[in-house]
Amino acid sequence: MAGSASSIRITPTASEAVKDASAETKVSYGFLFLSIFLFIWGWRHGSYWAVKNTLKCQNNLCVLTMRSPGWEYKTVEGLRREHMIKTDMVRIDPKTKEVLPLTPDEYREKKKKKGKKKDKDQRYTYSYTLEYNHPETMERRTQVMNDFRAPSRSRARKQMTKLSSYIKGDRSTLELKESMDWTWQSILAIVFGVLCFLLTLLLGQFADPKAVYNKALVRKRHFSKVGAHKRRM
Repeated sequence: MAGSASSIRITPTASEAVKDASAETKVSYGFLFLSIFLFIWGWRHGSYWAVKNTLKCQNNLCVLTMRSPGWEYKTVEGLRREHMIKTDMVRIDPKTKEVLPLTPDEYREKKKKKGKKKDKDQRYTYSYTLEYNHPETMERRTQVMNDFRAPSRSRARKQMTKLSSYIKGDRSTLELKESMDWTWQSILAIVFGVLCFLLTLLLGQFADPKAVYNKALVRKRHFSKVGAHKRRM
């Protein structure tokens, strides 16, 4: 005989293995795939909607980088101090994203007294702009540095003051960063994904003990039958 029956091994297909698996094993693999999906979805969702505008200046040379949703980057290199025209504070309508100039009264930032409640129905948010001539085309452009979240008026004024002092030549270095962190949905998905993954590894069942025992018992009985058959021959 070229081979014996003991050397023949029948491997079940994936569909048969899933069908024969116990409910605990199926649930464990389901939670494992769910945790991986939540982690990947949260990471991609957070990376997609992350927004950042930065302005870095050293001496007379600046680099303006704008990152919009969808991993799209726009960089303005070779921006010099003489290309910058002015900076100003603006107000933004959160619903329409319309950029409007400040009223004369809004320029006077009044200190709020202790115990005075903030106006929860505040209609506008505040930001600041950079007006410059593009170094290649010399086209006049205006960039709103932060139109994707609601910074306080004092912070927007502080950032505008830094930029204004650089444009006037009062400082030689400048670094402004305006960013929007990941959304709460992406952070929640990553946290749940990691927790689900760890709990699944600790408490999950990825091999069916009953199925393993049955396979060993069937193999033992098969080998005993083959041995008895050979002895008879």
